[in-house]
Amino acid sequence: MSAASLRRTFARDFARRAKAFHRLASTYPLTTDDVHDLRVTTRRLRASIAMLRHAGVREKTSRARRKLRALGRLLGECRMLDVAIEDAERYRVSAAKLELRRNRAYAALRRALAPSRVAAVSSLLEHIREEIPDAHFEKLGRRLERSERDVERRLARAAPRSPRARHALRIEMKKIRYLIEAFGRQSPSMRRLQDGLGREHDLAVLQSMTARIPAAARDGRTARSRADRAREAALRSAMIHLRAIRSALQR
Repeated sequence: MSAASLRRTFARDFARRAKAFHRLASTYPLTTDDVHDLRVTTRRLRASIAMLRHAGVREKTSRARRKLRALGRLLGECRMLDVAIEDAERYRVSAAKLELRRNRAYAALRRALAPSRVAAVSSLLEHIREEIPDAHFEKLGRRLERSERDVERRLARAAPRSPRARHALRIEMKKIRYLIEAFGRQSPSMRRLQDGLGREHDLAVLQSMTARIPAAARDGRTARSRADRAREAALRSAMIHLRAIRSALQR
């Protein structure tokens, strides 16, 4: 894929995400699926805006990232509780306290999604979208190369064992996946790694909010094993995609 083609792909992806943001954020009431989709959309937009800042687009980007980050925290709380309640029901433990906490989280989210606030974020995203044709994508080389080196260092080490380290791996790989997908590339192995790490994290969160659940602990170990099996292939895939994008943009 040529540099010009990558630029067009990125621009189309950003426009599509911005449109999805406005549609989802303007929806009321939000379903649990809507919350998940809006959370992912805000994260993808933040990842793309971070790249645009490295490409020289500065106006409005800091403000947009702050607003998206604040909204993302609220969406994350709602999503975490949605999943925890669903799992509590699956493992047949009481979700009463979780329900009360979720009600408060959704009330805060509704306030954050007031029409005037959604319109303000959408306006910022539209301004940024208009700046994409003038972005200096060739400047992304150093940023992409740094990500390659980070992934290479992870490959040289054993799989992380602590929950904190595994969560850090999950977040890092998610950002890289959003980046390569913004440029039109896909990595099934990275998705498998994220699925395993994500499920492991969800079950750990559930047990931190309730009593220890033996079946959930067992399923968490299964998810952890699945993630570890996918790890090496996912890291190698990330390096290949990052290198290919960097090479194309610098030609």
